[in-house]
Amino acid sequence: MPVDTHPIRILSQRLSIESFCEQDAAESFPCLTPSLTRYMSWEPPASLKEYAQVWEQWLPAIADGSDIVFTVRELMSARFTGLVGLHHTGSETPELGIWIREDKHGLGFGGEAVRAVVQWSSKRVAAKHFIYPVATQNRASRRIAEALGGVVIERRMKEKYDSVVYQIPGLTLGNRFADCCPSRTVETGQKRPLITGGFRSELGNRRSISRSLDSRISNVREKNAGIPIRTQTNHAAR
Repeated sequence: MPVDTHPIRILSQRLSIESFCEQDAAESFPCLTPSLTRYMSWEPPASLKEYAQVWEQWLPAIADGSDIVFTVRELMSARFTGLVGLHHTGSETPELGIWIREDKHGLGFGGEAVRAVVQWSSKRVAAKHFIYPVATQNRASRRIAEALGGVVIERRMKEKYDSVVYQIPGLTLGNRFADCCPSRTVETGQKRPLITGGFRSELGNRRSISRSLDSRISNVREKNAGIPIRTQTNHAAR
């Protein structure tokens, strides 16, 4: 069954995570550097126009909930931080992917974002488990999977790099890997909010957070609307 993706906001301790939209393209593109893709299967597009050919293909799948790219922002500043992918949601083994802008590496944002998405999706997809492909040498990304109880189930040989595939269990209440950094889900515009991770905030407080964050995101997007097209080789997220 397709996942209902609108309107959803997943809130973790430091992050706000929402479905990718057109306005996120201008902010995400400057973060896509060649060094970021050394452990990724795709190559960077050279311009915003080329990037648009990629993200425009995401939107129909995001809309029907079959393949979702999430935008990750810092909760307090609304600053763009990275993207999380939840692919093949209709399968028994949805696939996860993550990238975080390089100037935010080492702060634990990647693990926090993936955990929040797994917690959210564990209540919405009929998954036996999640899979998480990662380059063998990408130790930081491998630690994300291992922190969520992931175990290696497959090894793959690729032209660009060798990789391993982790199997990650769903994170629900009572799962010991779900106890750290719980997330909550705010559905703006809905009468009945969905909450994960055990948060019991007042509905009015959640709506206040949503309105405040909407305002900050709008301000950030307005400031970045004039970013010029890059001519050097950059990249997009899967």
